[in-house]
Amino acid sequence: MADGLATSRLQLTIEADTAQLVHMRDRLRRWLARHGQPADDWLLVANELCTNSMAVSTDPIEIIMTLDAGEVVLEVTDTGPGFVLDLVNPLTTSTRRRGLWIVDQLTHRLAVAHREGRTTVIAARTLAG
Repeated sequence: MADGLATSRLQLTIEADTAQLVHMRDRLRRWLARHGQPADDWLLVANELCTNSMAVSTDPIEIIMTLDAGEVVLEVTDTGPGFVLDLVNPLTTSTRRRGLWIVDQLTHRLAVAHREGRTTVIAARTLAG
């Protein structure tokens, strides 16, 4: 896992291997604590988005977390085929897409961007405290 830490930005690149998730969560936990932000929800959000990426791509996954304009913003980028963000409550309609629904419930903004053969899921939430 390669990473770079700055005052308001954490950037990680992990292999598409579930063993990497432990290291990713540890880095996010320490970075969020350093900035006085609770980690539990963000660790779940990052874990869901990264496991989704691993399901569609074997290439490395880029993770960027920033503190920006009163928000914590998480971006997870992979080389998977992309998807349309269609959020329905999977608890009543399906056994699929629960992870994205959980991410949506834990954040204030969720979006998907597609560019140059890469898909980025962006999740944001107002800063705590």
